[in-house]
Amino acid sequence: MPADPPFVFAHLPAVSCSVCAPRGTTRAEVEAFALEQHPLRYMTWHAVDKSLLGIGSPTPNPCNEHQFARIHWFLLSTIACAQTGAPY
Repeated sequence: MPADPPFVFAHLPAVSCSVCAPRGTTRAEVEAFALEQHPLRYMTWHAVDKSLLGIGSPTPNPCNEHQFARIHWFLLSTIACAQTGAPY
């Protein structure tokens, strides 16, 4: 994990969360980080492209404060993916 750590900047318990992470952080690293910060019972977090759900711009996308250094990821829980049909 990069020296400049990721952080969760939005969280809806057991449904979704958003992570701001350094560029170069992998999808697997972001999903593992989210699970460490917000454990789910019998589920995990999945990084999804929220534009495929019709709820915003494609994700991951550049951070609005550090666009060249960090990116924002949108994650849904396993159950939220199943309910919305979000591909992961």
